[in-house]
Amino acid sequence: MNRISQILKEKGISELKPSKEVLDRLGVKIHTWNKWVDNEKDPELAQLPAIADFLNVPVTDLIYQDPVNHGS
Repeated sequence: MNRISQILKEKGISELKPSKEVLDRLGVKIHTWNKWVDNEKDPELAQLPAIADFLNVPVTDLIYQDPVNHGS
């Protein structure tokens, strides 16, 4: 489960469409981006650095962490 939609909400962004350049760098089409935002699909681990760069957040912010098991 990714946190892309939560990050967008935290930043006060209701909808964010990456440019063609960003989508090309990620190797996906807008349809896939929308699936990530809707949490219907997760990006591959190799794509996380580019997504984090685009959203201007640390890579670790993109991954949901269980607070109960965090740090165990």
